[in-house]
Amino acid sequence: MHVSILSGGSTNVRFQPRTGQFLAAAADNVVSIFDVETDRRTQLLQGHNTEVHSLCWDANGDFLASVSQESVRLWSLSSGECINELSSSGNKFHSCVFHPNFPALLVIGGYQ
Repeated sequence: MHVSILSGGSTNVRFQPRTGQFLAAAADNVVSIFDVETDRRTQLLQGHNTEVHSLCWDANGDFLASVSQESVRLWSLSSGECINELSSSGNKFHSCVFHPNFPALLVIGGYQ
């Protein structure tokens, strides 16, 4: 059994559903995607201005949502690009989850 340790501090980590080949890890305002089979970072997702509080994959593992207080970003794993962004309008976002029966529905939790 091979065990790797992520260097630096990560506040949130999530394995890709189904295969578990990729691991998303948030540190500060950046999300890194690691290929656990090759033990390498494959993507660096940048765009948040503040710390990322939450990560969630869609059921197929094709998309990753990242949440900071000021925005939610939806990333495509195939391109590494942000394909959608929702900015908060006074609310502070905190968490997210894709609905299990409606895969295109992302539920965002927040406060204030």
